[in-house]
Amino acid sequence: MSFALFEVVFLNENLSDEGLLVGTKGTVIDIYIQPSEAYEVEFCDSAGRTIATLALLPNQLRLNE
Repeated sequence: MSFALFEVVFLNENLSDEGLLVGTKGTVIDIYIQPSEAYEVEFCDSAGRTIATLALLPNQLRLNE
């Protein structure tokens, strides 16, 4: 599945090293095509502070909660 720049996405898996759980909401802030398709996603807390920015594969993300 492909995602668009600034699209809201949700995690498909726990990322325990980052403290992020399945269903955590983030925003696509960059799109990578090489060496493989990936998305830079920013995750923020309820106050809008960034808690993590990660490059993730398409299968790690989904569109709806």
